[in-house]
Amino acid sequence: MRRRERIPCSDPARLWANPQFKVLGSISPRRPICTDIGSRQKHHRAVAPRSDARITVPGVAMDLRSPARPSANSTVQPPNGRRRVRRLIVDSLLASAALAAGFVGFAVVTGPSLGDPQALVSQRLASNGGTFVSLSGIAPVMQQAVVAAEDERFWGHHGIDTIGIARAVAYDASHLSLSEGASTITEQLAKELYLDGNDRSPIRKIQDAVLAFRLESALSKDQILAAYLNTVYFGEGATGIGAASARYFGVPPSELTLAQASLLAGLIRSPSADDPLIDPAAARARQGSVLRAMVGAGDVTQAQAVRAIGELLPLASGSKLAPASGISVSPSSAVSVPLVVLGGALLMIGVMVVVRLGGWFVLAGWVVTATGLLVAARAIHRA
Repeated sequence: MRRRERIPCSDPARLWANPQFKVLGSISPRRPICTDIGSRQKHHRAVAPRSDARITVPGVAMDLRSPARPSANSTVQPPNGRRRVRRLIVDSLLASAALAAGFVGFAVVTGPSLGDPQALVSQRLASNGGTFVSLSGIAPVMQQAVVAAEDERFWGHHGIDTIGIARAVAYDASHLSLSEGASTITEQLAKELYLDGNDRSPIRKIQDAVLAFRLESALSKDQILAAYLNTVYFGEGATGIGAASARYFGVPPSELTLAQASLLAGLIRSPSADDPLIDPAAARARQGSVLRAMVGAGDVTQAQAVRAIGELLPLASGSKLAPASGISVSPSSAVSVPLVVLGGALLMIGVMVVVRLGGWFVLAGWVVTATGLLVAARAIHRA
């Protein structure tokens, strides 16, 4: 047997040139193993050459310099293109936030002061020839009908319904319309008392929200609901629930039935278009929407709603509102589940493409993400 040549570890050139010597991890920082001459211990570690050492073996050029490694404190920088896009997004968000903050600040500073809301309600009623009706003098079914029709989360929010705002924005954006409103009862009261019924501009929208927040801090929910019912316009020259119940049915507000209350509550959104004296069919259709909302809120049963929509309603003018037929009062789902699932799947795929891939795939990922959002928004049904 041929005896293995023993090479001293201090001679790296001979180590690399010997075919019997095996380098362990040639690109790793581990030192090669060798055997010292004159030593009984084998597998001692060789003295590592300097990191910048270069060893030249005849016919073979070897570079023992370790590859550059990032330090513990260093971070891997993204490509220049991604870095620019990320910087542009961050700068745009910061600029938008600063602009929105300045806009809100201007609206708050220039907005009207709160004063005495209840005194303003009394003045408004006096100017229209009405009298204030306390909440105890209004039939509970009338209160339930108004809350269900105009602000289903009235008892839970603090003047601003963020869920309603998100739903309205999603519906209007996906249907390219401005038909879905998100004003709460408190915001509608603030608009009538402080903004002359006009909140169409962005400045007034913000002022309306700020005033609603202040009203919720100054008054109880019962006081706000009573002020709203005495302030809102029901059409036919009737401002306030007292004048409306007398104008349409000739009864006090405490004696309103489910059929009468649901019809009156439906007039608030569009008093002229849904006037039962002018367009009975439109009034009945809107009454059906109110009854569906009441059934969904658990205020009445579906059987009670069916009886109310099919009831013959005598009006104070002497005419009678015929029963409605073919109007469903069963509550429907607020969203389309299949569209929500499809939109969510597209949204997840788009986000994964944007995060995982680069180049032109990022643009495709954003397109898929936007498509998913649009499909999910289309799943929302109009309230």
